[in-house]
Amino acid sequence: MPPQVVAVAPLSPYVVRYCQRARIVTRVLAMQLAASCVLRQVLVMTFAGTTVPGVVRAAVLMAGTAIDLLAGLTAALPWLLLLSLFRVRWMQRPQVQHAIVAAAGAVLAFEACVQYFFFEGYSGRYNHLALDYLLYPDEVLGNIFASYDVPLFVGLAIVAGMALALVTASWPRAVVDEWDLRDRLKGLALTGGLAVIACSAWLIVPDSVVGGRVANELAINGWAQRVRAYLTAHLDYEAYYAMLRADDAAAHLRRLVSQPSVSGGLLRHFEPQRHGSDGPLDVVVIIEESFGSGNGIVLANPPCLLVAPSPANVVRSSLVPPGPLGPGPCVRLRSRSRRAAPDR
Repeated sequence: MPPQVVAVAPLSPYVVRYCQRARIVTRVLAMQLAASCVLRQVLVMTFAGTTVPGVVRAAVLMAGTAIDLLAGLTAALPWLLLLSLFRVRWMQRPQVQHAIVAAAGAVLAFEACVQYFFFEGYSGRYNHLALDYLLYPDEVLGNIFASYDVPLFVGLAIVAGMALALVTASWPRAVVDEWDLRDRLKGLALTGGLAVIACSAWLIVPDSVVGGRVANELAINGWAQRVRAYLTAHLDYEAYYAMLRADDAAAHLRRLVSQPSVSGGLLRHFEPQRHGSDGPLDVVVIIEESFGSGNGIVLANPPCLLVAPSPANVVRSSLVPPGPLGPGPCVRLRSRSRRAAPDR
């Protein structure tokens, strides 16, 4: 008996038109997936070391590719919505589409460089520190430009974007035809369905996809982690900072403050003292993680490199006696105290 051929129902004409219209998005999505895969491979080769064996590395690459595909689909949703709701006649010319692809490729290439250097600095994916770089650029841009040749990487990213546009120039271009109200409503429904699928998939993506801190950070690394940090405000503290047991931390602190035989622990109580008619004075407590205050110096006389203006403002507005500090003290941070916790 000859094998039966199962007939596959052809796509509806509208779905075909929708896919043809979204070809430019598919082109950029393929570039993003390729860039993410190359970046993850480079990160694995550079930072995995002996803590991530070969079998786990394969799992890292496979899990990371799946997450990258989901992230790419999520990033494509706004552009699919734009193509669904508007005629976008200005996109009919091939030169315009190539320019859009080149710009997107440059952004993807530069973002890959940023992710690499962030992983190099913090041994982990994007977290709340990446948000701080965006929210407080005036405090970090100076350090970034001093530490990295930003213009060089911007130039390389532009060249990479142009190269990606040239490599994919032979791909079928987007077909921008007539797009009436009914087409827009159908496109809105189709894009909404893709959004529901993407959101549902994100809900089941676990925080840990492979064993080991470094391996897991490599697997889920990507731009979507910056969005996750913004939406959740969550940081796995033990994954990014070396931790001590409470007894060891107290003993270490006693050594630092030179109080080996302290009765009643390190807790101190101070009676509020009234200062004129202003009422009780405020008490401001500043705690820096990992005993990093050993790297902070209050200088009596300028000039000094003011890289932490907020603590400096607290010092200026506090009631610290001017004596040895002198007027207008400022804070200089000599080095960072952050270091990632060992792999577990």
